[in-house]
Amino acid sequence: MNKLRMIQWLLVAALLYALALTMLRAGYGGPLQTLTWKLGHVTMGGFAGYWLDRTAFRDRIVWDTQPLVMIRRAIIMFGAMYTLGAGM
Repeated sequence: MNKLRMIQWLLVAALLYALALTMLRAGYGGPLQTLTWKLGHVTMGGFAGYWLDRTAFRDRIVWDTQPLVMIRRAIIMFGAMYTLGAGM
């Protein structure tokens, strides 16, 4: 069950990539296709950032988690999302 955590965001990223590729093949390139592709990157970055934090620190966030742990995870997720969104 732990391995399926955040799987919905991985599926959303796959859906966004598929939509962007469909737009490209249908001839609807341009800003909308680029936006969809970049949203896929940002979503994948959130998924990767979450698992980077979980793997590195082995912390689960529950209702009594210290605020610094939550801030650390948010910063790691932001870094991954920003890096992928900016084009690596």
